[in-house]
Amino acid sequence: MVSRIVVSNATPLIALAWLEQLDLLPRLFSSVHIPQAVHDEIQHNPEAVGAAEFDAAPWLRIAPVQDSLAVSLLLDQLDLGESEAIVLARESRTGLLLMDERRGRRRAIQAGLNVVGTLGILIQARRQNLIGPLHPSLERLQELPFHMSDQLYQDVLRQVGE
Repeated sequence: MVSRIVVSNATPLIALAWLEQLDLLPRLFSSVHIPQAVHDEIQHNPEAVGAAEFDAAPWLRIAPVQDSLAVSLLLDQLDLGESEAIVLARESRTGLLLMDERRGRRRAIQAGLNVVGTLGILIQARRQNLIGPLHPSLERLQELPFHMSDQLYQDVLRQVGE
């Protein structure tokens, strides 16, 4: 496990829970922090994929966002969870944000953050031999409303030698 704290938006957490690979996060990072809005989004439906797993994850921590004005300024383009996640990552100086949504990633990068999405997590886990071939996971991700072009699909497999 890398001794590193990261901040996450909801989508990577939900996607990894869908893949039954949420346990990769504590193997890659010491702690994953989420803002209250992300927690609320995940727990909105207690029967949803991963809701029970999130409650049982001691490495997942809800952290308060201090700068509500910064959150408000991001709300013109992003949802509340994305906005709070970006501000929390800046405030906590973790330097790494887990986020999949293109618009949110763009704003996070503009804010000086490093961003990794679900695919980046899977690539890192594969390179560290924490998981087997990625092809089945990529196929399963396409059952979600997870947008991945054919080119990206092939690029991911190429990056891990599949």
